[in-house]
Amino acid sequence: MLKAGAAHGLCVCGLDSMDIRRIEAGILNNVSDMDETMNPFQAGLGVFVDMKKPDFIGKAALANADRGVLLHGLKCADGEPYIHGEVCSNGKPVGRVTAAAWSPYLKCETAIVRLENANSRSAGGITVRLRDGTMKPASLVDLPMYDLNKAIPRGLDKTIPDRA
Repeated sequence: MLKAGAAHGLCVCGLDSMDIRRIEAGILNNVSDMDETMNPFQAGLGVFVDMKKPDFIGKAALANADRGVLLHGLKCADGEPYIHGEVCSNGKPVGRVTAAAWSPYLKCETAIVRLENANSRSAGGITVRLRDGTMKPASLVDLPMYDLNKAIPRGLDKTIPDRA
């Protein structure tokens, strides 16, 4: 397969390549990114909850549930965010990194971040702990980090990004 695909740039890759795409696309892992302490709205999955349905298990609890999104993307130009490392706003911890990887498409380090409070998203002075132990400036961004209209998985965008 590698020989046949060599002319087309086919190469061997590991799980890291899938993790990069997962992070960029905002595809969440249960337990590492979200867990049972969050409701679907906090995980950014509220679009999948049909509160107009006559009844379903948990509907009453979700009717009054916090709808602030806790999971966000993060971009950092200065180094690789440390998984489980803190995210701070003006020097105060506001969340932690749940997954991180270099994005050849976005040309920066990226991460999924779980905030302690949805209001922290609008706070300024965001920094993140890097693998080398330092804190560096970063920015919180929406998930997915690109292809907001989901054109790629729907086959509407078939362009191949430039390689790094």
